[in-house]
Amino acid sequence: MAEEIVREYFDALNKRDYPRLKTLLTDDYTVHQDGKDKVGWQATIEDALKKYLEYNPVTFQITKLEVDGDIVTVSILGEGPEETTKPDQFTDKYRVIDGKISENWIDPYDCGVEPAQIKKS
Repeated sequence: MAEEIVREYFDALNKRDYPRLKTLLTDDYTVHQDGKDKVGWQATIEDALKKYLEYNPVTFQITKLEVDGDIVTVSILGEGPEETTKPDQFTDKYRVIDGKISENWIDPYDCGVEPAQIKKS
């Protein structure tokens, strides 16, 4: 189930289907990035992701996906029109609880998330 939720998240993201995307996230969805946590729809999607996608209109292709309990690790390739985007490759980790994504760890360099930072629920 966790794999399907994360795949659906990227499908909604690629289609910019924000109403569907919202149904896939918990109310307290948290993004952990650069030592700063962003919590909730407004901070994570409205103020960050949507603005990034307007500036860099990429679509995302999952190149590798691994599931370990409620944690899904995804290697992603982001591509778009050459004249307006730069290719982006990164790895994210997602926690899926009760059919919704509750957390996302982002490290665009190597996803240097230490196992101690991700506690099994």
